[in-house]
Amino acid sequence: ESMRCRNVAATLENRTMEISADQPLHSEYFETLNSLRDSGAMNMFGAPQWLEENFDLDRATAKAVFIAWTESFSKRDR
Repeated sequence: ESMRCRNVAATLENRTMEISADQPLHSEYFETLNSLRDSGAMNMFGAPQWLEENFDLDRATAKAVFIAWTESFSKRDR
């Protein structure tokens, strides 16, 4: 079980790095997530599922986009 968790974590980390490295890819997602957050229309912890449904992403990619988006806040604050 712990090996499976490590594999999932490594996969998500790799996808986050891929998404973070590709500015044009994540730009649209990040702008949409920012607008969604600013609207107050939903709790942002539901954003990964929203990304899956509205951008036709698989679950792992949607989570990776969300993680990269949340991590972008700490990078802006530095």
